Order: sequence, then C-alpha cells, then structure tokens
Amino acid sequence: MIDERLRIRAIGQFLYFYETDLYYINRFQKFKQEASELYLNDSEFSFTAFLAEFKIIRSIGKQYQRNVLKKVKTWCLSEQCDDVDGLSDYLFKSKYAHGKRPLSFSSKVLFLNNPYYVLPLDSRGMNAIGIRNCTYKDYLNGVKEFINSNKSDLEYCLDVIELMARKVESNFPHLKKIEIIRENRMLDKLLWVIGGQ
Repeated sequence: MIDERLRIRAIGQFLYFYETDLYYINRFQKFKQEASELYLNDSEFSFTAFLAEFKIIRSIGKQYQRNVLKKVKTWCLSEQCDDVDGLSDYLFKSKYAHGKRPLSFSSKVLFLNNPYYVLPLDSRGMNAIGIRNCTYKDYLNGVKEFINSNKSDLEYCLDVIELMARKVESNFPHLKKIEIIRENRMLDKLLWVIGGQ
C-alpha cells in the first residue's frame, strides 16, 4: 500500500495541474487540425510553453523547435503515431536532439496527441517502477506492474478527485473519453510523487 502522505501529495499535484494539462492537450489537438504558426509562437499553452512546463525544452535546440514540431505533427498523423521509441530514435539520429536519445521528450509530445494511451516518461516515473535506461515499451510494462500492485491506491485517489475533476472537465466537452485522461494523469502524478522520494 502506498503511504497516505504520498497519495495526498499526488492528489494535490493532480488537482493543481489537471486543467493546464487539458488545455495543452486541447491546444495540440487544434494545432493538428489547423496547423497554425501561432501554436509555436503564442505564449499561453503554446508548444514552447509546453516544452518549458514539462521540463523538456532543452532536449531540442531552440533553433530546431519549428522543424521538430512539423515532424511531430507528421508523426502523429501516421500509423506509428504512438511509437515513442521510434520518434525518439528518429530525433536521436537527426541533428535536433544534441546527440542524445530524447525518450522523455518523445513521450511527452506524443502524450499530447494520444493522452488515452501515451504516458509521459521521466526519471521520477522510472524511479517509481525501479528501472533506468529503458525503452518506452519497458517503461509501459513496468507501469502495468505498478498498476496491478497498487490498484486500490489508484482507485482511492480517483474516487477523491472525481467530483472536482468533472467540474474541470466540463470546460472540455470535445475531449472524448476524458475519464481515461483523468485516470492516466492521476497515475502519472502517483508515479511522479513516489519516484521523487
């Protein structure tokens, strides 16, 4: 069982960031349809703001953000849209990622495209499930084990936040199956809090 203090912290993190997360998802979904240049340059909930808030802005050189965003959009419209490892490998082989494999970056930008399936990966999440230097597939397998071992804790957190989350979600009627996004964001916050100990 997860320590109650950690559950409370995870719930607090969820409530603090959930509306912002939904705005970022919403903004990216609109960008895919409209391809507006404002998505890169506009300050509120822009691609650049997302990179900064999710702490991945240094993964890609600033001069390459526009090119990377175009590649991400093309990737998201392809059959491999959820292939985090594939996008990470592509960016690693390109000149965009400072010669490093940007797995966290790839997971977080593909999360914007498919928040129903793609979970953001970071060092805290990997710490929570006890792995390092993994593929995204390895990470998802570890997350599945984490869910199985902590199902009642996750359900408890979801019960606590449900009413408040629904109020936030009412501003995003176009996001379908939003309860799956809610579950995934709560799971992410649990992993983040546990992995930060």
